[in-house]
Amino acid sequence: MDQLACGDGRLSALGAGVWVASKQFTNESFTATSRMTVLKLADGRLVIHSPIALDQGLQQDVASLGEIVAIVAPNRFHHQFVDGWRRAFPAALVFGSPSLSIDQRDLRLDHLLNDKPPALWVDEIEQVAVEGLPTDEFVFFHRASRTLLVADFAFNYTPSQATADPGAADGLGPHDRHRTSITDAEALARTIRHILRWDFDRVVVSHGEVVHRNGRNLFAAGFAFLDETHSSSQRSRG
Repeated sequence: MDQLACGDGRLSALGAGVWVASKQFTNESFTATSRMTVLKLADGRLVIHSPIALDQGLQQDVASLGEIVAIVAPNRFHHQFVDGWRRAFPAALVFGSPSLSIDQRDLRLDHLLNDKPPALWVDEIEQVAVEGLPTDEFVFFHRASRTLLVADFAFNYTPSQATADPGAADGLGPHDRHRTSITDAEALARTIRHILRWDFDRVVVSHGEVVHRNGRNLFAAGFAFLDETHSSSQRSRG
């Protein structure tokens, strides 16, 4: 069952060592559905990426999988439910984007994310900071399952979902509000090239549908406009 559609907050397995759960939430003036991901490391411990609101059912689901060792807030927006997870799993370390240490001073972070994966998952999960956008997002690649994890950097909407969210792309790609907030197209293009060096097939987005296969090609197509922007810039300079 598609977790975005039902939004019931219960775990669904995508493959070996990867689970997702989705739930609606309200943030200031809008209501949306967001997806979190659970990754199992080789030693059996768990990493929670972009946590959603925690309830008893979800807590039991996750606890049944193993010990939670890390909770990741991957950008300046996906931090709303971190404190609830920390209270439920106090032994877990919280990793967050650097901007959170400034924007959310009440949020206790154990480690700030950077381009170098921490020792905890350095042999299993790669990460990169998204340059050229103000979201301060980090994108992750789980090697064993060939899964790319994205928060707000890209959505993957069906046509009906895109219609309900004006400015959203139909398919895998950035929302218009992100395309119009690009501060450095060349830096963003470098990030895309870095990501495309990873051998991923599945793409888990926080908003929209999971891309179960051919994700790398679809991701490249969704950001191909950056190549066109670069070409236009080069021609104008010439």
